[in-house]
Amino acid sequence: MLNKPIYIYCTIEVGVCWMLLLDVVDLKLEFKEIPVLRGLSFQVYQKDCIGLLGSSGSGKTSLFRILNLLQSPSQGKVMYLDRDTLSYSPTALRKRIGYVMQKPHLFEDTV
Repeated sequence: MLNKPIYIYCTIEVGVCWMLLLDVVDLKLEFKEIPVLRGLSFQVYQKDCIGLLGSSGSGKTSLFRILNLLQSPSQGKVMYLDRDTLSYSPTALRKRIGYVMQKPHLFEDTV
């Protein structure tokens, strides 16, 4: 099913100027010629609290894979601290941008 929305919720303090940390501009991603992300743009400022909601297949995981340089977008750019994320080494960027999945797990079996 196409056109599944991703909802990005954030909280910021009104009247306070925080530093821009992340600027996602016109991000597009196709998988096997099927659009996954279509022109996604948003900004994350210092002290923002972000929640990303969407149905299965809406592109949430793909977005985070792009943010951590695990996947390349078809179009658009991601800026971190006013610098294109592609100019960072993957290791350096992953030390700065992280995320926690709703159901994290490390192993499929017991340790």
